[in-house]
Amino acid sequence: MNAHRSLTINGWARRSVACSWQDEPMSHEPVEESSWVGLISGKREQPRTIGIRAPLQASLTGAAGSFRMLGTDGQIWWLKPPGQNDLDFALSTEFVVARVGQLIGAPTCTSMVVEITRDLEHYEFRRGRRLREGFGHATLAVDAAQEVRGELRWRTEDDNKSRQVGIYALYDWCWGCDDQWLHCVTSDKEIYSHDHGCYLPPSGHKWDVPSLQKNVDIPHLLGVSPIGLSNHAIEAVAQSLEKVDKSGLLQILRTVPTSWPVHDNELETLGWFLERRAPAVAARLRNLI
Repeated sequence: MNAHRSLTINGWARRSVACSWQDEPMSHEPVEESSWVGLISGKREQPRTIGIRAPLQASLTGAAGSFRMLGTDGQIWWLKPPGQNDLDFALSTEFVVARVGQLIGAPTCTSMVVEITRDLEHYEFRRGRRLREGFGHATLAVDAAQEVRGELRWRTEDDNKSRQVGIYALYDWCWGCDDQWLHCVTSDKEIYSHDHGCYLPPSGHKWDVPSLQKNVDIPHLLGVSPIGLSNHAIEAVAQSLEKVDKSGLLQILRTVPTSWPVHDNELETLGWFLERRAPAVAARLRNLI
């Protein structure tokens, strides 16, 4: 008999799925970690990049030193530069989570790898810190953005009852942490998920292989009531999760810049974590209905 637990979120309670993937009804065979060995090693590719046309605003807050820049594509971006010790590892996390979010239709901000050339090393992106040549990670600026932490607001505004479904899925799938969202004030509070540098277990600025292995079958639910979410969107995102495969994940993981301090074997374990986890996340998402 399958063991289930009761889930209570902000006073909302319902019968929840089991705490282990093995206890959940599945139509997918569990993906073995060995199936990912060698898929990335020696096969990394150069990512598509943009450059910096002009820095616009130095960083005022935040450990990562994110600053506004005008890209060579003519758009405004928030750039997290390299050269900040352990925070450099988080650049790969930001890149991967934003891109896999797009695979399932989650409302992640558009992301891009930015090449920082030597002629920009004079720029002081925060007090006492200058840019270094290399590759940073940027997210496209959201117009008139309002940041909200710890709760999901304005579910009835814009299409947030659908967009927030992707947030629930991404949070469970990629082991969310440091909950924060952006709302476009001029577009009926349209919601975006951003700043994913602390995602993936054990949470913080540096995930590791043992934590991925230990937690691959463990739910990681967003502790916010799902009442009012779109049932249609829940089914659509669940189906997208069930379609996640090695091909789609490899297109992302193989383009993580080699200058960022994450090794091929770590990316292979991450690919396995995401592929194996996806069907169980889909089942838990459907359980919100």
